[in-house]
Amino acid sequence: MALFLATGITAAEARAARVVDLHPDAQPPYFLVPAHGPRGARTVHLAGFAVSLLSAWLARRQTLPIDGDLLFSLLPDGRR
Repeated sequence: MALFLATGITAAEARAARVVDLHPDAQPPYFLVPAHGPRGARTVHLAGFAVSLLSAWLARRQTLPIDGDLLFSLLPDGRR
């Protein structure tokens, strides 16, 4: 939810998001939204409230047995 509220991205964009697209330690923190359908790629700055939550998710994700590079995965093999 933090990513949706902090960026205004669509559900389809969140499903396609990769770990390398999220940059919470950058100044300013941002999320790279890849091109999807008619929308081109764009950079979206993260709202301050979401930075610590998303950083915590990245740290937690590294401890989980999730394959692949999707930022959010429903299955351990990294698929959506």
